[in-house]
Amino acid sequence: MDLQAKWTAKVMCGKSVLPSQEEMLADVERHYQDMEEKGIPKHYTHTLAHEVSYEYMDWLANQSGTPQVDDETKFKCRSYFKFAAENGIWRAREWEPIQSLNSHPLPNS
Repeated sequence: MDLQAKWTAKVMCGKSVLPSQEEMLADVERHYQDMEEKGIPKHYTHTLAHEVSYEYMDWLANQSGTPQVDDETKFKCRSYFKFAAENGIWRAREWEPIQSLNSHPLPNS
């Protein structure tokens, strides 16, 4: 959320310009295609628990001029989402295992 707020502030104060509507719609289509290719259900569009979302975080960081989220922090986020879903803490949607959540080893292991 912090990265989104920083990017939004840059857009609102005119330091960054939004792409055209056509470019944004094409980007949404690419996003859905990428999710489909990775086996991520469409209802995870706004979930930051999969690799497509980490690419989004990196993009936001680049656009807002801040450092990218490091791999250890991304791993902690994935671990939290997985734990929360498996233990009934996250109840927005039923848990569907996402391969990318399980495909990354612990840092330094």
